[in-house]
Amino acid sequence: MKWKRLWALSVKDMKDYTKSKYIVFSIIVLPLVIGAIVPLQVMLYSGSFGAGENNDESSVTFMDNVLSGTIDDWEGFTNQAKSTIGIGYIVLVLVAMMPIIITSVIAAETIAGERERKTMEALLTTPLSEKEIVTGKIISSFIPSFIATTVAIVTFSIVMDIILYPMIGRIFFPDLISIIFLFIISPIITIIAVEGLIFVSTRVSTVRDATQLGGLLLIPLLMLIGLQVVLFFYNMILGIVVAPIVLLLIAAGLFKISTSLFRREKALVKLV
Repeated sequence: MKWKRLWALSVKDMKDYTKSKYIVFSIIVLPLVIGAIVPLQVMLYSGSFGAGENNDESSVTFMDNVLSGTIDDWEGFTNQAKSTIGIGYIVLVLVAMMPIIITSVIAAETIAGERERKTMEALLTTPLSEKEIVTGKIISSFIPSFIATTVAIVTFSIVMDIILYPMIGRIFFPDLISIIFLFIISPIITIIAVEGLIFVSTRVSTVRDATQLGGLLLIPLLMLIGLQVVLFFYNMILGIVVAPIVLLLIAAGLFKISTSLFRREKALVKLV
C-alpha cells in the first residue's frame, strides 16, 4: 500500500464530510456537550455540589469495593468526593461511546455515499487497490472520531477537575484508567465499528440503508464497551493487557473480511 495515495483519499473524504452540517455538528458540538454540559447536569441532579451528607451510602460502599484497588488514595477521600468521582467515571463511559456514534454517521456514508454522489466510478478507475480504498475509508472515518474524543476528554477533564479540586486538593482527571480506556480501548473499538460499518456500506446502495443497518451493528459494540468497563474494574491486568489484544485480533479479522469482500466488479455492477 502507498500511504501518499491513502492520505489523498482520506483527505478527499474528510472534505466531503465537512459539507454536511450534521457531521460537522457531531464532530464539534457533541464532544463539548458530553464533555462539559453532561457532567455539570449529572452533578447538579445528584447533589454532588452539596455538603455531601445526602450521598447514598450504598453507592459509596459499592464504589469503595470497585475503586479502592485502582486509586491509591481512595480511602482518604470524603463520601462527596467518592460520589463525584464515581459519577465522573459513568460520564467517561458516555465519552467512550461518543466516537462510535460519530463513526456511525461517517462510516455508513463511505461507500454508499460514493454511489449516491455518482463518484464511485471515478474512484474505482484510480490506481488504488481494493485494500487501499478500504484502508483510506477507515482512516478518513477514524480521524474525526479521534479528534472528537480528544476534545471531549480534555473538556471533561477540565470540568471535573474544577469540581473535584476543592474536595481532594489535586488534579484527578485524566487518570490512568481514563487514559487507557479512552486512548487505547475506545480507538480500537472505534476501528472495529468503522470496519463493520464499511462492510455494511459495501453491501447496500444508499446511505439511508447503510445507516439503518449500521445502527443494528452499534448495539453489540456498545455492549462490548460495557463488558470492557466491567472487566477493567474486575481485573486491571485483564482490562489493560488481555482485552486490547483480543480487540486488536477482532479488528484485524474484520479488516481482512472487509478488504476481501470489496471488489471493483461488484461495486461497478451496483452502479449500473
